[in-house]
Amino acid sequence: MARKIVDIGVAGNDGTGDSIREAFRKTNENFQELYAVFGQGGFLKFTDLSDTPTTLVGESNKVPVVNSSGTSLEFRRFTSPSDTIGITYTASEIRIDTKSTRLFDDPLPRLKYGMNASNQVIGGVRAPTNNVEFEDAVDDFNTNHGTAYNINSFVINKGYADNKYVNVAGDIMTGPLSVPPGASGNQVPRANETLLKTGGTLTGPLFLEDHP
Repeated sequence: MARKIVDIGVAGNDGTGDSIREAFRKTNENFQELYAVFGQGGFLKFTDLSDTPTTLVGESNKVPVVNSSGTSLEFRRFTSPSDTIGITYTASEIRIDTKSTRLFDDPLPRLKYGMNASNQVIGGVRAPTNNVEFEDAVDDFNTNHGTAYNINSFVINKGYADNKYVNVAGDIMTGPLSVPPGASGNQVPRANETLLKTGGTLTGPLFLEDHP
């Protein structure tokens, strides 16, 4: 509350000043504020302070904060960007809860650094399909994350596997298939161990079962 001045008029007893009752009402209120300031009884309203809002009407569920110029107090309400934080107002508290308890719930999840689980890199490389692209991807990862991994440190992707390995269900090889010496019969024979339908030269005897 601002200090209330007793109007004493222009001259004594000219009838232009405050009445005796009004003058002492102002005096009582001024003393009441002083007593409240020094903790000697009475009360001092928050809205009576000169650097605060003059009313609390319409300011429910808000908290007082210092304004940008640092000259007074204003009321502000808690809000949530993108509705990711839940704010509940009750009679005794302002409760703040996150609405994104799972990564799936976050509308814009981002990682500041590369993921690493027990020193095993599990993310951060593009999808190479051959050795050259894979080596480039490893170089990119090391450059971006300050690491020194090699091509053997990463898990391959399906595209790389499809282009690198023969599919057991059937595939077309682009190079020769080599088998170890002394094939047991369960392994695919080498070309120099078979006789072509179009002809060839035997280097050992030919044994026929019947009707030679």
